[in-house]
Amino acid sequence: MRLVNAALLVLVCLQLVVLAQMLSVRPPDSTVKGNEPSAAADADPSLVDLAGFNPFTQNSLTAARQQTDLQSAESCASLSDVYLAYGFYPQSEWLMRQACRMEASNFELALRYGFVLSAMGRFSDARDAFLRSISLTQDQAREEAGWYFVARDWLRLEDVEQARQALERCGGLPAAELQLAKLDLRQGQAQRAKQRMLDLASDQGDAIEVHLLRAKVEDALGHHREAAAFRDLAELSTSTLDTPFTHMRRRFLQIVQDHSLGSFVQIQQAQLKAGNATAVVQRTQSLIGAHWNPQVEDLLATADFAAEHPQRQQTRLRQIISADGGSTYRCWRLGVAYRADGKHEQALAALRAGLRLDGRQRMAECRDQLIQLLEEQGDLGRARFHASRHAFLLGQRALTSGRVDEARDAFQQVVQMDESYALSWFYLGRCQRLLGQSADARTALRRCMDLEPDLGRAHDELLWLDN
Repeated sequence: MRLVNAALLVLVCLQLVVLAQMLSVRPPDSTVKGNEPSAAADADPSLVDLAGFNPFTQNSLTAARQQTDLQSAESCASLSDVYLAYGFYPQSEWLMRQACRMEASNFELALRYGFVLSAMGRFSDARDAFLRSISLTQDQAREEAGWYFVARDWLRLEDVEQARQALERCGGLPAAELQLAKLDLRQGQAQRAKQRMLDLASDQGDAIEVHLLRAKVEDALGHHREAAAFRDLAELSTSTLDTPFTHMRRRFLQIVQDHSLGSFVQIQQAQLKAGNATAVVQRTQSLIGAHWNPQVEDLLATADFAAEHPQRQQTRLRQIISADGGSTYRCWRLGVAYRADGKHEQALAALRAGLRLDGRQRMAECRDQLIQLLEEQGDLGRARFHASRHAFLLGQRALTSGRVDEARDAFQQVVQMDESYALSWFYLGRCQRLLGQSADARTALRRCMDLEPDLGRAHDELLWLDN
């Protein structure tokens, strides 16, 4: 029995030792997204697994690594940015950490390290990195940017009061004032939020975010008429609030663009316009090889057209749709190819399919091609219908871009071509109201309600005018 007890005691001790070892190892952070370091990265933490990327991006990222000697802080930081943009978070963090060790007093590197940590979901570490960056500078603008990032991570850690204190140290930065107004509103202090918004209006008051928040503030104060006016302004605005985060975001979007297949395609498209179709095909096939990619196939289809191979172009475009799905853009491309080859029925079918998909890219061009084909075939009734929808789309684009006069004229064309289209009367009435043409707006909106009595937006517009 003593031997058994002793054996059990030894077994328990061994289990405790194993448990202690397990607890001493930090578990992987489940919030970190991206590729985990590969076995090869144990020897060189800057290596990444590029499997799954297209050949152009693989070559571009490989070249970025080969051209970096990792002997300077800037070389480590630049490669870290590239890896962060493409989701290689552990490698990006390691590289930026090396950069900060090489230049420990560099504000910019400390700030970028905080951004890496924040992207990984390590918000407490990121906050500490941003605080350290603030300690490394005497420049007010840099301090404000640092405090803004600190506040963002405090909010992610759900500590509102600490976030508020950080935002108040941003020296009136418009982005920080907007966040403070949001916090005021959430805490039931709508009047204080409104005062912040009034102060902000003199700086970046035309930003969409400012108008939308002001509408919420006015609603909270019971000023629903004013709230509706600010929602109108938000719909017409085309500017957005500039923040330290958007500066960073633009940098990384540009990095993605620089290494993406799209950049290669853009270069080759310029070569096609210069008449170098054969060279484009050779260069593309040499780079891509057997790797099938719809973006590359679309480029090669354009090269086929330039080289006067319409059948091959149509085959490629059909294969793209079959393998990767249809879109308005792809159906428009196929329709144009069929029309250029004299296949009008196939062109009509492709263009109609593109309109049914209702994509934003090339919708106007798709409908324009369809109108031309219908007119060529003498089907003027259908051509007129599609012309009205084409004008409607142009009117919507003009309205969302703030060109209200142009939008009103487009919607007037629509109702002249098709008086039964209720939405065109609604948008015509909205444009006329925004332009101060109240009587005309009432007429248009009532016509809309006659055609579609359940359209609540038209009812709201009429209430606005009547009140």
